[in-house]
Amino acid sequence: MGYSVKIDSDKCIACGACVSLCPRGILEIRDGAAVSNTPEKCDGLAGCVRKCPTDAIKVTFR
Repeated sequence: MGYSVKIDSDKCIACGACVSLCPRGILEIRDGAAVSNTPEKCDGLAGCVRKCPTDAIKVTFR
């Protein structure tokens, strides 16, 4: 059990706000959008969701 990170690449503007905020370092900018390189390490605090200016990130409990 844990959390799932989903990023809508159509909404993402690759600003990097989520990358710099993530305490687990699971987000990175790749090919013009944020991606979750190790989503299973998400702590569920969802600071990235609140920081995203385009509402491109969703964190859900799985």
